Amino acid sequence: MAFRPWNNLGLKLFALLAALLLWALVMGEQGVERMVSARVEFSDLPRDLVLVARSNGTLLLRVRGPKRLLGGLAVDEVGVSLAAREVREGAFVVSLAPADVLGLPRGVEVVEISPRSLRLQAEVIVRRDVEIRPRIEGTPGPGFVVRRVRLDPGAVQIAGPRSEVGRIVQAYTLPVSVEGRTASFSARAALEPMGQQVQFVNGMPIHVSVDIGPGQSGEGRDDRGPRPAG
Repeated sequence: MAFRPWNNLGLKLFALLAALLLWALVMGEQGVERMVSARVEFSDLPRDLVLVARSNGTLLLRVRGPKRLLGGLAVDEVGVSLAAREVREGAFVVSLAPADVLGLPRGVEVVEISPRSLRLQAEVIVRRDVEIRPRIEGTPGPGFVVRRVRLDPGAVQIAGPRSEVGRIVQAYTLPVSVEGRTASFSARAALEPMGQQVQFVNGMPIHVSVDIGPGQSGEGRDDRGPRPAG
């Protein structure tokens, strides 16, 4: 019988395609391992506490699962959630367990967490009032000087970790320019940010009134640029 390779070509191609598809599915379901980094989240953190320090370094997870699932796993999808009951004032150590890991697809398991614990430090959030000082920049017109700067309000309440709030004695406005001014004026200025840990309880814009007038003999001739005024 003569060999006819083209006979039933459609069926042969279908069988080949089915075999390739089956191979892909089998390979995709094979268990493989991968290292991913994870973020740390705290659920229901007590309102009167804030974390001020944690262990340095990246939290790494060794996970195992089907290759097709791990291949599409984005780093920012994975988080380690720690219950609020674990957080208390002072320095302490929290142990990490696979059950704390969130965001993994079904069928993917955590094999190892590194490190297995975190060193944390929390502080009580406190509030206090601090004086606001204006930042004045620029030089008034020739022969004129800044006589006085008034602020309304003159103080603001801040809130943050006890240690940081205790070090702050003043808050400052963003710069208000007096460049070329020859008359008194008023402006509204926002407060300079104090960082992520310390916040203004009510950071409304500050009303700044700047009194400008003629300088006395020699006054204002040697203006060396920006300066705080009070």
